[in-house]
Amino acid sequence: MAWNQGDSNKFSLVNHLSLVILSSSAILHIDPLIVNALFAQQKAKSESKTHNIQTISLEMNMEPFAHAIIWSMFEKIKHQLNIQDPPAYMSTAEKLAKSILSLYPLFVWENKKSESLATLSWYLDRCIAAYTLVINPEAIVHLKVKLLGHANQKGFAIHATKDIIKGEYIQELLGLMPEDRTKNYTDLSTITPHPDNCNNDKNSSFDEKLLIGPIRFINHRCFSYNVEFVAVRNTYAFTVVATKDIKASEEILLCYGVNYFKEDGSKCLCEDCREIPEEEEEVSKNSTGQINLEEQIKARKDKRGRQKEKRKLGPN
Repeated sequence: MAWNQGDSNKFSLVNHLSLVILSSSAILHIDPLIVNALFAQQKAKSESKTHNIQTISLEMNMEPFAHAIIWSMFEKIKHQLNIQDPPAYMSTAEKLAKSILSLYPLFVWENKKSESLATLSWYLDRCIAAYTLVINPEAIVHLKVKLLGHANQKGFAIHATKDIIKGEYIQELLGLMPEDRTKNYTDLSTITPHPDNCNNDKNSSFDEKLLIGPIRFINHRCFSYNVEFVAVRNTYAFTVVATKDIKASEEILLCYGVNYFKEDGSKCLCEDCREIPEEEEEVSKNSTGQINLEEQIKARKDKRGRQKEKRKLGPN
C-alpha cells in the first residue's frame, strides 16, 4: 500500500517495525512473555475484577514473577519511549531487551537454544517497541480493559484518544506475521496474508499465519466496525484505516471476516449479533411499541452481503 505518512516521525518508527522478519518458534515464546509483562494486572483482585490474558502459545508456563520483574524494568524506562524520536524509541526498547537477557536470560532463552541470544534480543526489542505503541501518551489510540458485552469477563479494547477522520491510518495498530508457519499455537490471533504482503517473494505462503502486535487487541464487530485491515506492501505487516469518523474515547472496532466466529458452528457473540437482553429491548422499539426485528435482520444481511467471502484489506 502507499499509506499516508501523517505524522512523519511516527510513520518512520512504524515503517521500521513493519520491515521486521520474525521466526514463529521464537515469537511463540517471546510474545506471551511481553504481553503478560506489559499488560497483566500487577495487583491481586477479586475474581470478578480479574483479567486473565489469553496468549497465542499452547505452552506458556512462565511464572508470574518473571512478568512482574520485566514490568518493573519497563516502568523505569517507559518515559524514554518518545514517538517523536524514532531512533531513541528503538534504542530504549533495545536497551530493555538487552537488560532482560543479561539479568534474566532464562526468561527468554529457556529451551530456545536453537536461537542465539543476539537473535532473541532482536526479536524481544521489536516486540517491546510494537506493543508499547498503544500505551504511549502520544498515541492516538490507547489500550484499555473492559467488560466484554458477550461474556461475563474482562478483555482488552482499543479506544481513540483523539478524533480520527475517515481515511486516516492508525499507525500504532500494527500487526506482524512471522515469515514461516507453525501448528503449535492457539486460534486467538491469526490472519490470512494478503497478496500485497511480500508479493515479490516467490516462496511466500498465503496460508493462515499468526498475527501479533497491538492490532490483535481490536475487538470484532460483524457490521458496526469503524476500521479495516490494510496490508503493508512487501512486508509481513498489517495496519488499519478508519472507515468513518471516530470520536475521541470511541472504541476502535474491526471486522475479522464474515462469519469469523461461526466457522466451527458456534454462534457469533459480538455485540452486533448477540441476542438483545430484555432491558435493552426498549431501545429497539418503534412507535407502535413493537421490536422492529425485520428491519434489523435485513440491515445485517445487506451489510454482510457486501462483505461476503473476503475481508476488505485496504484499497484495491
